[in-house]
Amino acid sequence: MIRDTLPASRFTPVRRLRGFSLIEILVVLMVMGLITGLAVVALTFGGQKQEVRERLEYLSSLAVYAIDEAQFSGADFGLLIVETQADNGASLFELHWRQRLPDGWERPVNSGDLFAAIQFPEDVELQLTLDGEAIDLATNGEQAVQGDAISEPQWLFLASGETQPGELAVWSTSDDRLYLSWDALARFSRVSEEPIPSDEIEL
Repeated sequence: MIRDTLPASRFTPVRRLRGFSLIEILVVLMVMGLITGLAVVALTFGGQKQEVRERLEYLSSLAVYAIDEAQFSGADFGLLIVETQADNGASLFELHWRQRLPDGWERPVNSGDLFAAIQFPEDVELQLTLDGEAIDLATNGEQAVQGDAISEPQWLFLASGETQPGELAVWSTSDDRLYLSWDALARFSRVSEEPIPSDEIEL
């Protein structure tokens, strides 16, 4: 009798792979959400800080032009800083240019959009210091911008080529601070994270 010589089939035992438990999946999702949230916060505050820096750099350039224009025209210029509210209720600061004309302080004439208002991001704080004293900023922005009695600018650029030496500090809820300083001849410092005295400004 011929025996069946076919080899017996060799079966490799299959290990059952254990899936992730619900708790493990929830932990992974929570960690991913935390990392994403931290990244968004970092980008938000980093972007806001860069935006503030750009505003300050633009302000310093425009201020130099304003004092040149004041000397050329023989009419003082000024900057009115007001705190107002955005449509969503958040507080924000706006900087409005003024020119001293025969009827008082008004918006600069023949300037087009050059002296348009400068608006800082929402929920940042501004502190203006002139001649060593902190200046109270107008809080009723709508009334101030419309040209009522309180609309006289705080920061002046005189036809004599002078201004009040001072400093503008800006900070956000993350407490990142940026400073812009200048002397009586409107020579500005670089935007920095530390205050620079006006007598230490590098020309």
